[in-house]
Amino acid sequence: MNKTACLLFSLGTLAAANAMADKVPVAGQAFLINATAITSLYSTTVTTVAKDGSFVVAWVAPEGSDTSPNLYVRRFAANGSPLTQDIRVNTSSTTEVSPEVVTDAHGNFALAWMTNVQTSTSDLGTIKLRLFQANGTPVGDEFCVDAACSVSATGYSLAMDDAGDFAVVRDLSSSTGPSSAPSVTSTVDAIRFSASGAPKDPSPIAVANLTVPEGLTTAAVRSGLAAMNPTTGELAVSWNVDSGLALGGFQLLNLSTNVRRFGAADGKPVGLPANIQSCTGVYEIGSVALGGFAGCVGISSGPFRYTSQGITASWVEDFVPQFGTQTLDLSIHSKSISPLGIAFGHFVLASSSAVDSLRTFSYAAALDADGTLIMEWRASPSNVLMSQAFNAAGWPLGDPFPVSGNSNSGNSVAANQGVILYTWSQNILGTYNENLYGQLYNAN
Repeated sequence: MNKTACLLFSLGTLAAANAMADKVPVAGQAFLINATAITSLYSTTVTTVAKDGSFVVAWVAPEGSDTSPNLYVRRFAANGSPLTQDIRVNTSSTTEVSPEVVTDAHGNFALAWMTNVQTSTSDLGTIKLRLFQANGTPVGDEFCVDAACSVSATGYSLAMDDAGDFAVVRDLSSSTGPSSAPSVTSTVDAIRFSASGAPKDPSPIAVANLTVPEGLTTAAVRSGLAAMNPTTGELAVSWNVDSGLALGGFQLLNLSTNVRRFGAADGKPVGLPANIQSCTGVYEIGSVALGGFAGCVGISSGPFRYTSQGITASWVEDFVPQFGTQTLDLSIHSKSISPLGIAFGHFVLASSSAVDSLRTFSYAAALDADGTLIMEWRASPSNVLMSQAFNAAGWPLGDPFPVSGNSNSGNSVAANQGVILYTWSQNILGTYNENLYGQLYNAN
């Protein structure tokens, strides 16, 4: 490229970045989310924004005289005014954890959660669901994703299309053989439902499966995420594959993320899986300190959805530059998949110490329908809630900016059609209680 072309490209890029910098103006003041003061927030708030700008916020906490942790939800209009009171979602008395909420184009919404079951090695739980009309009226009682309520999952993800059909992607794990050296099978599968809550397929859709022989537990499929095409109802699933190979006193790691599409009509695979990312690392067996690691040592999945770019995925990579160092570099990435299944547009959005502060202090992120990625984090030591947005080409939309003056925890962010919703919790002065607050931004 000649100097003139380079200059034109640079000026064009700068102009685009500056033009996009105006796409995050404040639209309105912070507003109260919960109608009843919360004595103890048990989970990060989860949120979803509908196409018309209305939104739903859910949280797990005791409320009023009920001291057990329950799942609550409240729906709001696009201007932040409440459309319902706090609605208790669960009817059972088990401990509810890991809630998710999704909405269709008409404001009807679904909530999912896990009933907590602790074992000696992990937290498992039966996945439950409950459906609601836009006015907050429940559509029947809570029900289990598996009809027998007998399957315990290690994780799950929930997605919904504009018509209200939805899907649950599950992480499952089972073992056989002696407890000292079991054979472990990890599975990611998907279950699709109609808007009424009826299963659409005779059995779960098999997405990925991996069995590790007895005594070897360094390979697994995990972190299944669901996304649905809002118009067609096509399902996309992403999952991570962790594998390792022992070599002397070291373990060679290979970490990858894959995506596969499944047809709306029959749930059958559409094309082959697409690889989003792969990275490698090594660690000294038995080491727990950073000095015993080198290379890529961890992958955390971020927001995943259908966008105008195709299917867009994001993730965080943990990287140790070399053995003997106590440095952990963190980077946030985004990549899209075209309708033909071709991965393109790999962008590194932020990296190193800046991301370290994001991960340390309640980092959250959301993808908008145009591929814009919005990041949110709590700065230290001020506890100010900060945010920054990046367009689909990876360019920052202005500098990081403060969302709220002070926050405790429970922060989350959601976006749709240019509407960005931030939520956080804050102590009530002079009490041990706290409130949830929201702030709307208009990205158009």
